[in-house]
Amino acid sequence: MERGVEGQIRERDRAVALVLGAMVLEGGLASPALRRRAVHAVRLWQAGEIDAMVLSGAERWHAPSEAAVMAVICRAGGVPEQALMLEEAARDTAENLALSRVLLEQRGEAGRVIVVTDAFHGPRVRMIARRLGMQVEVSSPPEPHISLRGATRQYGREGGAILREWWRSLRAARHI
Repeated sequence: MERGVEGQIRERDRAVALVLGAMVLEGGLASPALRRRAVHAVRLWQAGEIDAMVLSGAERWHAPSEAAVMAVICRAGGVPEQALMLEEAARDTAENLALSRVLLEQRGEAGRVIVVTDAFHGPRVRMIARRLGMQVEVSSPPEPHISLRGATRQYGREGGAILREWWRSLRAARHI
């Protein structure tokens, strides 16, 4: 990210990370995926690649919300409160993007958006963003080592979700 003469981020280079939620475990603990995504966003902040974050995710399995749990991790990593925006209503990927887009537009932050999610999730994120008229980049944390069975389940689930999203896109195109 380029900085001007006085070290301030140039307007055209402003970037906001949209960090997608994942499961909150019993006791309000971050699941490995949720922690991985939040820590990756903190690293982007520390590297000067972003100047704000939208943490997106509702309370689904256990309290508090996915966004609130990520906020704790980000604050512990040195991200200041004023750089954090919490979107606590989204219950799936499409809602993460749609509701966060509204929040970004309301705050005048709808420039460059870097979605933080796991690599296997990136293609579907791009499909949904395209359908919503959003231009996004995807940045993913390093993938953890998982078993073949776990990878098969993870990628199989995502493949089915991609097919559902493709079908939604076709249906939406017919109504235009």
